[in-house]
Amino acid sequence: MADTAEEHALLPQSQMGARKNRSTLSALTLLAATIKSAWAMRRDFVVSMLSLDISGAYNNVPHERLLYILRAKGFPEWIIQFVQGFTGQKETSLVFSGYQSPPIIVAIEIP
Repeated sequence: MADTAEEHALLPQSQMGARKNRSTLSALTLLAATIKSAWAMRRDFVVSMLSLDISGAYNNVPHERLLYILRAKGFPEWIIQFVQGFTGQKETSLVFSGYQSPPIIVAIEIP
């Protein structure tokens, strides 16, 4: 999926996390270059940075819209089906020694 996102240029150049050939050093280099560019324009500029933790973002994405966008961007159907498998409610049952529990709803946390 990451390769397809790169192939279709779906991620901004400034995104560093979970990408090939990107590291903490890449992020710091970009940050330093941005600060130097601002200071080159006016030496008295104050540069501020906002950093966001979006680890819970997936659970708040409208899933039907996500699947629509993946199709519109040309992702292969097998990837769309894979992503769709993470949407919606999940349940499981415990089975052992001839016993099967009633269905148990599973809360999925995407790290």
